[in-house]
Amino acid sequence: MARNTNCLQGIRCPECRNDSSFHISAFVTAEVTDDGASASGDMEWDGESPIRCSACEHSGTVNEFHAPEKRFTTEDADRLLQLGDPDYEKRVSEWNEIRPLLATAPHLRDALEIIAGDREACTCQSRSWYGTGHDTQCPRRIAADALAKATTN
Repeated sequence: MARNTNCLQGIRCPECRNDSSFHISAFVTAEVTDDGASASGDMEWDGESPIRCSACEHSGTVNEFHAPEKRFTTEDADRLLQLGDPDYEKRVSEWNEIRPLLATAPHLRDALEIIAGDREACTCQSRSWYGTGHDTQCPRRIAADALAKATTN
């Protein structure tokens, strides 16, 4: 999911994380006649303007929907790398080489959230085991575990 770079830059629903479409109460100048009205000129809104998510109907102010960029630290990268790796201690030198790269990936959490929520990313049925949960090789499970671990530490 690409971040918006124009009118909706930095805007994302705090409930469902939608960042593509919103209803914003804006200030607009209109030419009004007895037959109706037509907008002319630019529309404007500010941080206190009411906003409603087109996807889930959550509402608030534009300021409440402004999503600050999440910056990953090297500690975040360490926590993610330790997930599911019983040999982590043996691989410390390898991790130290790639840690700065992961730490500079500001959209890693967003990518993990997309994978964890994508039903088609589940590969459990392609292996011999498939039950009510996801096995340890399932990308959805790995992403969900990474998110849970990253947010609890």
